[in-house]
Amino acid sequence: MPKIIENLEMQILDAARELFEQEGYDRVSIRRLSGELGIASGTIYNYFSGKEDIYFRIISKTWIAAKKQIIQIMALDLPEDQREEQLVRWVYQDSKQRRRSLLAAFSSEWRIRKFGERWVKSMQETPEEIYALLFSGHPDAQRHGVFFLYGLRGCLSRFPEDDEKNISYLLRIYRNLKRDQL
Repeated sequence: MPKIIENLEMQILDAARELFEQEGYDRVSIRRLSGELGIASGTIYNYFSGKEDIYFRIISKTWIAAKKQIIQIMALDLPEDQREEQLVRWVYQDSKQRRRSLLAAFSSEWRIRKFGERWVKSMQETPEEIYALLFSGHPDAQRHGVFFLYGLRGCLSRFPEDDEKNISYLLRIYRNLKRDQL
């Protein structure tokens, strides 16, 4: 009788995400992933068509989860300044936590060219759309979201260990953009 593993699809995605973040997309193989999980490679193919499929599912799921969290924080019954701080703090910490996969997801032009059409179809939620949510209702929400995203990427690249300074900087950007003062 075959071994039944509960939530195997999710276990595959979680293990693959960790491997992609630790070793990079190119160094991860289905064989390596199956060894990490202690299952046959063929079992992974029962759930996914290959490494690209796994990668795109991970990225798509993380953006969908981020969108849900942003919406939840925006709906909190808090004074506006506290809600803004909580929102920026969460976005910063979330982005820092999965920085490697984020950078692979939206800054590698060679990967976009390599994956081509598949990339576009798999990315149901783009980072720009997610961060535009931070400014929802504003006519320039998309532009503000992109500007905030670049500020976030700058912080993570240049000052990855200075969390409070980065959060303070991003909060100023957020508030200025929200009030359309940039």
